[in-house]
Amino acid sequence: MILATIRVGAASCVLALLSACAGTPDLEATHREGLALYQAGQYAEAAARFEQALDVGEKQLGRDHVTTASLLGNLAETYRSQGRYAEAEPLLRRAVTIIETSQGRNHPSLILVLNSQAAIYVAQGRYSDAEPLHKRALGIAETARGQDHPDVAQS
Repeated sequence: MILATIRVGAASCVLALLSACAGTPDLEATHREGLALYQAGQYAEAAARFEQALDVGEKQLGRDHVTTASLLGNLAETYRSQGRYAEAEPLLRRAVTIIETSQGRNHPSLILVLNSQAAIYVAQGRYSDAEPLHKRALGIAETARGQDHPDVAQS
């Protein structure tokens, strides 16, 4: 669910996050605006919308809600797209903690978060930090979805 809202080919994840926002119109509208801006390549504007969505989500749903983890991931992915790695990394760590606490250490939602965190490390040349995250994401994908699933190939 996390970050998949931004990645191409993840329509089901967009719907999952938006359905989680359904009772909170401000959150849903702000999130949709952020997505549209991100997809248009307007990353600074998208980041501002995702920051607003995160603020609303934390207030309405709580800091440890799984939707908050998704919002953190979207903001982090937007920062990553801008090369703002130092800002993205703690958001992803927090998203991992929320998912692990609420859904378990091997939940498939972790796959994209771990891979996104690893991508930050790769972009910084921190390959030894990236490798265990990629391996963990791969292990979760293989266990949860089987070796022939597309998520396994992407991990």
